[in-house]
Amino acid sequence: METQTREHHDRIQPTLRVILFIIAFLGLSVVIGMFGVAAGTTAGLYLSMISLIMPIGLVILFRRLWDKKTVQSLGLEFDKGWTVDSAVGFGTAFLLVTLMFGVQYAGGWLKYSFHFGLSAFNIFFFLTFLFVLAGALGAAISEELVFRGYLLANITEGWGIIAAIIVTSLLFGFAHIFNPNFSWMIGLNLSLAGVLLAYGYFVTGSLWFPICFHLAWNLFEGYIYGLPVSGLNPGMISFIISKISGPAWLTGGVFGPEGGLISTFTYMLGFLLVWFLYTKVFTGRLEKDA
Repeated sequence: METQTREHHDRIQPTLRVILFIIAFLGLSVVIGMFGVAAGTTAGLYLSMISLIMPIGLVILFRRLWDKKTVQSLGLEFDKGWTVDSAVGFGTAFLLVTLMFGVQYAGGWLKYSFHFGLSAFNIFFFLTFLFVLAGALGAAISEELVFRGYLLANITEGWGIIAAIIVTSLLFGFAHIFNPNFSWMIGLNLSLAGVLLAYGYFVTGSLWFPICFHLAWNLFEGYIYGLPVSGLNPGMISFIISKISGPAWLTGGVFGPEGGLISTFTYMLGFLLVWFLYTKVFTGRLEKDA
């Protein structure tokens, strides 16, 4: 009986923390969104920055007050392997996005043109690009701290790895529900991306892998290759301007590659690539952690 009581307590504590965290996160997001609707351009820019910083502050607060642990313990240690995990995450995403771009071009579903030069307009373009890069980094850090960091750690503590991967991946996928042209099929596809990111996290024990993967995916997809990122069009802030045609179920259409079967197969290839890199190439990284 005592064992059962302890097991129940061990499960309810992290579950309660997750519920309270989600309530706080949604509440603050709604408040920021309400102010954003009424705000002007400048105020809207500041609110966008706050919306990126808020999740990070919330994770730090909950981790300290409720978990009684450090944020670094989620997998943000600067150990000897963090540079490897960062490089592998960034490089893997670059290869996968480039592959998607190449497949769409080879299939005749994509046309592109280059968008850079030495004019005054393009000096402004490069400065804007640096600002966008900072925003992409902030988004990658905040989203990964929430989904592969705080939520994944607490659900794993209460219910185990499999349940944690399923729940956090579904939450990640359907967190994009308000993005333009979203559908439940797209939500499942993005959930598969969440599984890949969680897999990379558990393989390495490091948040640096999913953070850098997330950053590189959005960066190259939207701001290098000019493709829509989860329904959001990069507009003119990309080095390449791309126009997608072909069936939306395959290419993702206006939502971007994440909405089509091309990205589904790309994510599956990503699992194999991560497995190969950490079992055949960077074996010393895993041996060090063993």
